Parts: sequence; structure tokens; C-alpha cells
Amino acid sequence: MNDLELVFRVRPAEEGGFTANCRLPDGFIATQGDSWEELENMVRDAVNCHFAEAPLKPGRIRLHLEEDRILEAA
Repeated sequence: MNDLELVFRVRPAEEGGFTANCRLPDGFIATQGDSWEELENMVRDAVNCHFAEAPLKPGRIRLHLEEDRILEAA
């Protein structure tokens, strides 16, 4: 396995499920899933499609869950 790692920013979608995106030097990968398991499969598929012709493919994919938490100030 190589050391190339992609980091996807994952956020809960307003309508349910999750969205994920990853900025790359040569573009952008974005996808979504109705569940965490579906999102993982969709991310793998999107990465495989993006790197189908690339000589070097990512060795790891990191899903970084970002979730807003709102606290009462007082």
C-alpha cells in the first residue's frame, strides 16, 4: 500500500444521510449516501472512477466527519 491518502470532508445532509467531498490539485470529488455504509461505498466508487487511468492510486481514504454543535452561551 502506498502513502497517498485522500481526506474527505463529511457532513450530515439536511435531507438526511451524508455528503462527502475532497479537493484535489487536479479537481474535486463529491458524493453522497443515505447511510454511513452507503457513503463509504459511494466514496470508494468515486475515487476508483477518478483515479481509473492514474498511474498512482490512493492507498488510504480518510472520512473526516464534521458536525456543527450549538451550545447555549449562558
